[in-house]
Amino acid sequence: MNGKRFFSTLVVAGATTSCVSSPLVERARFVEDSVGRTSEEDWKGEKIAIELDGAGKGSAGALEIVIDAQTTRVYAVARFVAVADAEDKPSADRSIDEAKKTYQITTSGDTIRVVCRHGQAAGSSAAEDSGCETLSVFVPAGDAARPVALSARATQGTILVAAGGATLRELELRAERGGIDATVATAAGAKISAIAETGDVVARVPPDFAADVVTLSAPGKIDASAFPDVESGRGRGPQGLGARAIELVSRDGSVTLASR
Repeated sequence: MNGKRFFSTLVVAGATTSCVSSPLVERARFVEDSVGRTSEEDWKGEKIAIELDGAGKGSAGALEIVIDAQTTRVYAVARFVAVADAEDKPSADRSIDEAKKTYQITTSGDTIRVVCRHGQAAGSSAAEDSGCETLSVFVPAGDAARPVALSARATQGTILVAAGGATLRELELRAERGGIDATVATAAGAKISAIAETGDVVARVPPDFAADVVTLSAPGKIDASAFPDVESGRGRGPQGLGARAIELVSRDGSVTLASR
């Protein structure tokens, strides 16, 4: 499924393109929106692994993960972007087309993989500024017999997770340049980990959640005021009845454990 393409312009002073220096170069963001992919078969309890190698530093990228109780298959919707000279749409189109070739949902063994990566350089369009800007992935909710095990990594942008209605076995989130904001359930035995290298981490859990161990780590503020009885490195509630572990880590920001 392909979406509509459009562009917006921006002016870059002192830029150099095609080996010709100009004091004023008009650049444009070319976008193709609503590009969909769907797994070939229904989800049967496989692990779901998501990788977003997002567009460059000027892109406000995001990876959104949504639990959809009505779906039986993993599906995704992406927005692609390329930055090129305003009058060089063909180069931007080539970069976007190359990026779309990386956009796949595949099943291998017991794992369903969702991948979306950069495009390639073409004319005035640079590889690092092209690719998958935003990616929304919809996954089944799981149940006691088939809980969801999900991992997600984003190289650029925020990871947003709406999994309050999921039955989770494992949730592993890694954001390299961006924060994490996750609403989750805490099924018995679940392992929940959210680590951001350069952003804040927020996790929203049920008010009566239990966990064998809760780890909260950040150089900035650590806010667990919604749960006065929570202490990092210790558990909350009866052992063995809640999540096996909840780990929230920000390498250079803050961490918040909030009630949903």
